[in-house]
Amino acid sequence: MLVKPKRFVHPLASFLLVLLAACSSEKDEEPKTFQALYDSYLKKCSDCHVAGNEAENNVPNFDFSSADKAYESLTANVNVPRSESCLNLNLPYVVAGQPSQSYLLAILDEGTNDGYEAATSSSCSPLKHTAAFGGVAAVPSAGVVAGLKTWISEGARR
Repeated sequence: MLVKPKRFVHPLASFLLVLLAACSSEKDEEPKTFQALYDSYLKKCSDCHVAGNEAENNVPNFDFSSADKAYESLTANVNVPRSESCLNLNLPYVVAGQPSQSYLLAILDEGTNDGYEAATSSSCSPLKHTAAFGGVAAVPSAGVVAGLKTWISEGARR
């Protein structure tokens, strides 16, 4: 009779595998509410976008220091001095029900950015918020982008 040797797995290795699996699934999980979007991604924007920091972030009255202030900022009209062609679009950063017309997605998502001019009938080509342009907080996961699109499509409610 053959006896198979038992395989020993160190308890710490098992714990680390479970931890890594849990962490990796959180990165691509789609946040379902504005608060979840704020907690998982948008609050990172407060590293640059807070009241009084307009000179550095080039966006007047853009404040992500709390979920309420972030929501107010995202429902305000676009006035971006950094890109002359996008001045005073008279559209909010987030157009409820219209992800393709939402400036926020145009700066965060390549696909939305590519179709933004046609979707808004404007000559605005927003600068993409890349790691080189916006730093660590600038590049959202695929799950966050999907969450933003869903949130906007469903009416962008607070």
